[in-house]
Amino acid sequence: LDLSSYLLTPLQRLGKYKLFLENIEKQLTKLKLPTGNVQMALDIIKGEMSKGNDFVAIESIENSPINKEDYGSFKMREKFNILKPRRFEAMVFLFENIIVFT
Repeated sequence: LDLSSYLLTPLQRLGKYKLFLENIEKQLTKLKLPTGNVQMALDIIKGEMSKGNDFVAIESIENSPINKEDYGSFKMREKFNILKPRRFEAMVFLFENIIVFT
């Protein structure tokens, strides 16, 4: 198994923590109690989920003629649609040294 396979369970666990914290925030709001600390925890969880999802997506890049170590540091990724010759969804990855389209 590759590394991305081992990351799925922890990423799924983070999703459960997110739902748990959202429920706590909802209950605190109903009780008119402060939610600042819960919101900070939610922001951390969402950030880590995003990083994990980015890593899994980066690991899915296949058949690149360039070694992944030469890409440089990861900056961002975004989905987009290609309309011609046929419609399909693609992904662009922005690294420090290269842009990868998949």
